[in-house]
Amino acid sequence: RREKHTAAPRPARARRRRPLALTHDARLLRDFTRRCLLWARHHGITASLHRGVDVVFDRRATDWRRYGAWRAREPASPLAGPRTATGTPLISLLCPVRDPDPRWLATLHASLAGAADVAWELCLADDGSRAVGVLEALDHLAAQPGVRRVRSEQPGGISRATNRAAAMARGEVFLFVDHDDELAPGALARFAHAFESDPDLDLAYGDEDQITEWGLNIAPTFKPGPSPFLELGFNYVGHPLAIRRGLFEALGGLRSRFDGSQDHDLVLRASEQARAVRHLPGVAYHWRRTRHSVAGSSVTKDWAFERGREAVADACRRRGLPVSAVHHATPRGVYRLEPAPPDRPLPCRTVLH
Repeated sequence: RREKHTAAPRPARARRRRPLALTHDARLLRDFTRRCLLWARHHGITASLHRGVDVVFDRRATDWRRYGAWRAREPASPLAGPRTATGTPLISLLCPVRDPDPRWLATLHASLAGAADVAWELCLADDGSRAVGVLEALDHLAAQPGVRRVRSEQPGGISRATNRAAAMARGEVFLFVDHDDELAPGALARFAHAFESDPDLDLAYGDEDQITEWGLNIAPTFKPGPSPFLELGFNYVGHPLAIRRGLFEALGGLRSRFDGSQDHDLVLRASEQARAVRHLPGVAYHWRRTRHSVAGSSVTKDWAFERGREAVADACRRRGLPVSAVHHATPRGVYRLEPAPPDRPLPCRTVLH
């Protein structure tokens, strides 16, 4: 009789994993396609194609591989000069929140945990959050040491929320952060040392990059030194931004009518009265690129650029500059100043050869 036998089961084939670089490329391509579609919906297909070609062939853009290799070999910026015996000033991080993703809020707090040698406090201003999970996450975070919280039942806007955070803060220096971003290691120490070593320093900012939702650092922005002319063209300061408490209170805080570009308006006003403004080299801030942020696409909050244009126009009037109008330029967030015609004809001299 023939014996019936079963063949031994074949071992399961190991699933081939896609290389990490290809995974990042695929995700970035998907994100780029989504941004192009958003741009096409707002500005048309032709403008979208031109915009896509400009982005792809822009040689100024830094490839994420090269930037990652640079970050790996570039040491963290050391603190210049000896520490004084007076101690570093208390830094109050002002963070307005409204129904944030609890993941990013926890990540922000974790990025502060490594700054053990710096006196800091995280001041959360809840601007009318409603989600139950968010409220539980905020309650849990408020119970942590160094975290303070104020809550408003009705939303009042980002400027009012930030001003409420500043009102309960106890620090000498205010540092503005968003609830879904991160601070780089050593960033707080760099700012604390700068304000400690220079009593006249009223305004300071650092370099930044963007971080994707899956944790890839891309698009670094290395900023120039203080320029009262460049800040009229666009908000090159961005994040991170620190201001001395006395100057912030003298300016009256943030102004709600510029919500969306309230930080640009603050920079314009603060640079006019600051005793000293300083750029601190080194990437100190990771701006998270999410679907609903300006980092993800400039058309998600197109109204914010109109607020920026109004802030620049207000600064021109305040400074008495001969500017008749401020216009939007390309790309969005850049402004063009139209000079006013002179009150009287300019003198003209004819030279005969």
